[in-house]
Amino acid sequence: QLNRGLKDIQKRGKFPIKDIRGLGLMQAIEFNEEAPKGISAKVIKELLNERMLLLSCSAFETLRFAPALIVTKEEVQSALDKFETVLK
Repeated sequence: QLNRGLKDIQKRGKFPIKDIRGLGLMQAIEFNEEAPKGISAKVIKELLNERMLLLSCSAFETLRFAPALIVTKEEVQSALDKFETVLK
């Protein structure tokens, strides 16, 4: 559900997303070269205001989703909605 939701956000084409990757609940989203410098940090900061925590990873503009294994479908959908809203 998380991977599919992130790929749906990417397919809508509104955001500079280069890649979605991961296994199971650990997913990463990498922004492409067109994304503004520091976009990962800005997204993380805005999501903190929404009571959602994401991690940055790698030397590139990449964010990591790593929810608890007991996450519900509703919580995953809420996270996807918050993430897309912050990207806008």
